[in-house]
Amino acid sequence: ETDNSIEEYKRLADLDPENASVHLSIGNIYSRQGKIDEALIEYKHVVTLAPDSPIGYNELAYQYAESGANLDEGLEYALKAAELAPKDAAILDTLGWVYFKRGNFNKASGSLKTAVATRPNSPTIRFHLGMTYYRNGNLKNALNEYKHSLKISGRFKEAPKAKEMIKSIENQLDQTQK
Repeated sequence: ETDNSIEEYKRLADLDPENASVHLSIGNIYSRQGKIDEALIEYKHVVTLAPDSPIGYNELAYQYAESGANLDEGLEYALKAAELAPKDAAILDTLGWVYFKRGNFNKASGSLKTAVATRPNSPTIRFHLGMTYYRNGNLKNALNEYKHSLKISGRFKEAPKAKEMIKSIENQLDQTQK
């Protein structure tokens, strides 16, 4: 998706300024391009235009979690999204990931376990749960989640990190058995 796509969506936004979907699409393009500040502006438009939809809140929370910035604000957005869609696996994943980034690994674990139960074939959610297990010192469950995530797909964004974590944990477990 190029800047031409953004220009087309901006023309649509000019024609229909109350259309939250247009701003969501622009935000998603900016996010994929790594233009996070621009994406955040668009996602905030989504929240303003569609305050009863969890999508804008979830996107804002996820951006903050991924960047590690404004995690208090990210948690507020994640909690609002979870309030609006309490059974949505993607939203529970975001909530868990925000908790993880804030260092609250027990709360992260609860949200992420529920997300995995709801969507067991998401490699990203499995990876996030693995990270949480790892930070809680539960190496065997972490190893299991990383392996499971790669069994689902070797091509998700965090796959290289999952492979790295598998090697690290296997080395740690080998050391403890000697």
